[in-house]
Amino acid sequence: RGMAYNPSRLPMEQQRLASSFAPGSSQPRVSLPPPHLSFHDYGRAQEDMEKERYHGRIDRGIRFWNLKPAKTAEIQPVCQLLDRWHEIYGERPPYIMAFVNTGSGNRKVSQAIKDQLEALLNHRFQISGRGEDEYLAGHVCELANRMDLKEEIRQTMMKPEIAQLRFLVCGGDGTVTWVLHEIEECKEENPRLFSNFQEEPAIGVVPAGTGNDLARSLGWGAKLRSVAQLVGYVQWTLAADIVPMDQWMVTVTF
Repeated sequence: RGMAYNPSRLPMEQQRLASSFAPGSSQPRVSLPPPHLSFHDYGRAQEDMEKERYHGRIDRGIRFWNLKPAKTAEIQPVCQLLDRWHEIYGERPPYIMAFVNTGSGNRKVSQAIKDQLEALLNHRFQISGRGEDEYLAGHVCELANRMDLKEEIRQTMMKPEIAQLRFLVCGGDGTVTWVLHEIEECKEENPRLFSNFQEEPAIGVVPAGTGNDLARSLGWGAKLRSVAQLVGYVQWTLAADIVPMDQWMVTVTF
């Protein structure tokens, strides 16, 4: 019941109490970043962060993107999370399946996001005291011109080496809604496949679109400003609280 995993077993700095839910079978689970933690708001006024997170923001003029990838020192927190996770659970963190559409919006930005995620996922970290390197398992699913998204989701979930799974959707509200719909259809067509997982895969959001209302309302922030911030979003995907979310279909008649 409730959380997909017990947050009290995570490091102290990533804990917070969460309410217990009993979601229906049709409710997808979404990752909810802890409100007191932020991997991308350092150096900004608290008032500005609150306005942007909860009330949105209108950007005027040229949009600024920092396309420089994360430096080695900026990736080290992921290494520390992997080390701590292994120490607590005795296993690797969940596999991350990230979704990016390089054919939508600013293609240069989308490609930079894809490149950074590919550099993070399966990146090998040298951890002192270990006989072997540790790595963050996962892959990036390209959404551009893709017609078989449900099949790739199904094939990923069928891999015997994947015991736990997290989805990370990079994009705006339209992209997130599309992927959520595909996941739900895959679940309807393959109910046994989803039941094989101890925890139903949760969905995290990187606000990389024009409209990011869902990401903002769930606490993922109003907008991705720097490609290097993806290091923090990957950490959120693993350490965030998980809550059920309702999906509605509205029919308008005239």
